[in-house]
Amino acid sequence: MGQGYVEVANIGGTLNSPFFDVDGVTPLNGSGRWYEQFLAGPDSGSLTPVGPTFTDQFIDGWFNAGAVHVTNISGPDGFAVVRVWDRSASSFAEAQALSIPHGETTVFAFTAAGLLQAPAQLLNMPSLTLVVPEPSVLAFAVVGAAVLVFLRRFG
Repeated sequence: MGQGYVEVANIGGTLNSPFFDVDGVTPLNGSGRWYEQFLAGPDSGSLTPVGPTFTDQFIDGWFNAGAVHVTNISGPDGFAVVRVWDRSASSFAEAQALSIPHGETTVFAFTAAGLLQAPAQLLNMPSLTLVVPEPSVLAFAVVGAAVLVFLRRFG
């Protein structure tokens, strides 16, 4: 396995990949409102969290979470995604399950910098737009059952 350093940011140098709210137009803003998580691996099917989950400030859709040491890649090259979700959920999976705003970039390739070099930029990082998924069929079934029980009891 290889290793190296990358700068977990969506702006800098030639990189300009802002992140947007659910409307696809409004850039993410706010300090401490969002969690960001960087996942990397030697291939697109082996991505795992690298470094801490960040709670950085978004300004006009951009953030800079700083440098992380990536140790689970093949040589200096790897694949990654960045996840973002509202802090009202404690994890990305919880945000998905509870229909809390969240988003994930598509998988992108990167090359990490060596140990004695400045961290590499994630030049291929795409923009993302947060989503709020529709309630599941199960959620509708539970609400429907509750209404039927209420109507039967009090109707």
